[in-house]
Amino acid sequence: MTTDAENWMAVAHRLGINIIAPFNVELSGVQTQLTALLPQFGASAGMVVDADWDTIQQHQSSLLAAGYGFSCVEPPEPDESIDEMLSDWGWSSPLPKPDWLKS
Repeated sequence: MTTDAENWMAVAHRLGINIIAPFNVELSGVQTQLTALLPQFGASAGMVVDADWDTIQQHQSSLLAAGYGFSCVEPPEPDESIDEMLSDWGWSSPLPKPDWLKS
């Protein structure tokens, strides 16, 4: 059985983007593990994703204060297109954005 973190890592490999999965971070003095961080998308520190809203909700203020965006989203299947979702989040990296990413 594939974990959510492994599904996100498969997306990273397929699309040629950076993903940290699982993502361990200290928020308000508490060590927290979230499914993944997409550091090149969303807010200045990246977009945190987790399929469990309760996990995100309890840390949403700390995430925002630390410069992260967040989304409660199931990990995509290996062949599922998420280009539109990533385009909606926006490219936040100083590196050139991939050709497949819409403006």
